[in-house]
Amino acid sequence: MSILHAEKLIKMYSVGNIDSVASLIADDFFQIEQIMILFLREIDGLEFHSSSELSDWQMNIWQTLQMGFDELRMAVERERPRAMAIMERLQAIIARDVIRKNKGPASLIFLQILNEASVEILPVLRRAINETPVIPFELDNSAQTNALLQGREMLNKLVKSNAGDSYAIASALLASIKNLPAESRFQSLLMTLSLSQEPCVRELAGIFCIDKDAIVRKSFLKLLADAGANLGTGVTLRRLIGMRNWLPEIERPLVDFAVKSLKLAGAECAPLQAVELCKLVSYSVDGSGGWGFLGCLKSHSGASVFGFISRVNYGIRDAWIHNQVSKSEYRHVEIKMKATKEFWGSLSVNAAVTLLNYAIATGLKEGRVPSSEVLQLSEILGHQVFQNPESAFENALDKIRARVDCKSDFKSYCLEVVLADRWSKFPIFESWFEDDTVVDNIVCEALGKEVKKWNPDSKCLAAATQRVFNEVVVKRNGVSVCEYWQY
Repeated sequence: MSILHAEKLIKMYSVGNIDSVASLIADDFFQIEQIMILFLREIDGLEFHSSSELSDWQMNIWQTLQMGFDELRMAVERERPRAMAIMERLQAIIARDVIRKNKGPASLIFLQILNEASVEILPVLRRAINETPVIPFELDNSAQTNALLQGREMLNKLVKSNAGDSYAIASALLASIKNLPAESRFQSLLMTLSLSQEPCVRELAGIFCIDKDAIVRKSFLKLLADAGANLGTGVTLRRLIGMRNWLPEIERPLVDFAVKSLKLAGAECAPLQAVELCKLVSYSVDGSGGWGFLGCLKSHSGASVFGFISRVNYGIRDAWIHNQVSKSEYRHVEIKMKATKEFWGSLSVNAAVTLLNYAIATGLKEGRVPSSEVLQLSEILGHQVFQNPESAFENALDKIRARVDCKSDFKSYCLEVVLADRWSKFPIFESWFEDDTVVDNIVCEALGKEVKKWNPDSKCLAAATQRVFNEVVVKRNGVSVCEYWQY
């Protein structure tokens, strides 16, 4: 591959042939390296502080490169041949030619590209980031002032666009820096807090106390313990009390110090915001053994849709909240809840809380702390989940075990089996998801010429599905077709 070939790909992307470019990159991931070299050549020596200062051509390279890394990430997740080796090589090039050579703003640009493509930072690049300043270029006094003004302006826009929702603001901030080392993430978040005294911004400190990195969690807990009401609010106090038992035991004394500091400073525990929980339904069990719920609600800030998925012996697999959804989007979700077989039926708040407690307790045993999205879900469902998750789950089990063997209604029975931690009793509650080159070959052979189409013929799809089931799923899991389909 040559730079000329990379330029042709960028031109294809710029005129809208995005799917074609993605397909070509997926066929040969080494093209990403040539696009990287082209991008470095284009931005080398430029003095810029945001993507808005790049030309249209340079932004097209950026977006093509991001798409390439996104395709490569999916290939790595699917364990495709050579995908991980190529990812390691590309990150080694970024570490060697960008980070360690102090390429100025280019360092941040490349980290942002990886961040937007949800790429996991590998050790070879992580070491370079840890050993090199995050911002490897000097700013004079006027540039520092401009950077602070720009930061304050961006934060104000973020607050306004999210209607002062501290969770939504935190989610946006965390997403923009997730690939930075823990120490750098803490410094970046701390600087953000210093830019505004708005209550919704001050509330961020409490949300950051439940970060994925212990360094960030402990740093913000210590700040709250020292600064008291200067950083926290009554909402912060409520959240700290709620999340205490979600953290490792060694960190809980820090929560107690922070709570005491806020109380001494005069903070009073704020009540939960009133919400109208309109609908709560349970997912059917998916092929990876995941099970959860989907809900919608209305509050003073508008309509929201939220969801949660857990997995046996793992804990929380995913949690999300979409705020300020339009009326049409909200109606679409309501219709989907009623019409699709993806859902089993209505779920009580108590059952949802039990599942949430189970997932939190299971994850905590493995050293995984819940996300801020789970904290927000717990507020939607109420204070029942704000107790010791493990003991709360065990208390619920005592009530369920007494009737779990009564197989009167299948859906209710399945829900009780899941909540009673008896997932392993049935094959359907196990993961039977398959995705590798064997599956690829069977699908390509079964679909034939249809494999290149966006919407293949339904008969060909049915034939491919049947072959994957018979030749892969059944053989690998040691069960008959009947044993699967009876559930």
